[in-house]
Amino acid sequence: NLFPNPYYSQVQLNFRNSFRGNLNIQIVDLSGKLLKQIEVAKTNENFSKVLDFSDLKKGSYILKMQTGKTIYTSKLVKLK
Repeated sequence: NLFPNPYYSQVQLNFRNSFRGNLNIQIVDLSGKLLKQIEVAKTNENFSKVLDFSDLKKGSYILKMQTGKTIYTSKLVKLK
């Protein structure tokens, strides 16, 4: 779950799965260019983190998150 979307400066990422370890979170533009990369530890089933993307320009992006061998993707839209 990623909200709010569209957003102005920050988004909250919430999800639940059994994976424990380092999460690799990437923001890429629609051409696939890597703009941001964040690595955070996930220590239990429930995960929640506020991500600050205020430095990105207005537009559409793809958030990619890797938990072990699984990759999740979500479209993210920044307003202003």
